[in-house]
Amino acid sequence: MKRFFLQASLLMVGVFTLSSCGGTSPRAEENAMSSRVLQAVNQERVKRGLGTVVPDAGLRRLAIGHGNFLMRNVHPSKRKPTREMAHANFKQRASQATKEKYQVLSEVVMVGYAGDLSAVPQRTITGWLNSPAHRKAILNKDRKIMGVETRLPADGRYFVVGLLSNGRGR
Repeated sequence: MKRFFLQASLLMVGVFTLSSCGGTSPRAEENAMSSRVLQAVNQERVKRGLGTVVPDAGLRRLAIGHGNFLMRNVHPSKRKPTREMAHANFKQRASQATKEKYQVLSEVVMVGYAGDLSAVPQRTITGWLNSPAHRKAILNKDRKIMGVETRLPADGRYFVVGLLSNGRGR
């Protein structure tokens, strides 16, 4: 029997302005940011004597889908999305993960505003570690793989979706 845990509850939202990082395309910038968030997760895991998580393309694809949903449905005019909005359709992601033979699935989501885009990975990992549910998912010794997706809309918001798993079964 497969088990899935929705392990996320805290959404950190600050109010800052977005600054541009120069000549890279928005998609390239988001890809680089996703890699830096994964590095920040692994730094925290290593500090605590845990193994690193390896990037996983299948989990990232599921995270991309949810990042796109958040971009379309979380509007800057509303102060802070609810936990339900941040994790909307998790059951569908979990069902798809089951079809793809992922074992246990945890989800962590961060929604915020960035003044300095270079601060997004540190703000994200700090927010996740300050939330008991996020912390439990990020620092779970059994998690081996992770898909991370970051979205950086022009209005200054940022969205980070992380999906962690123990791996794939047979």
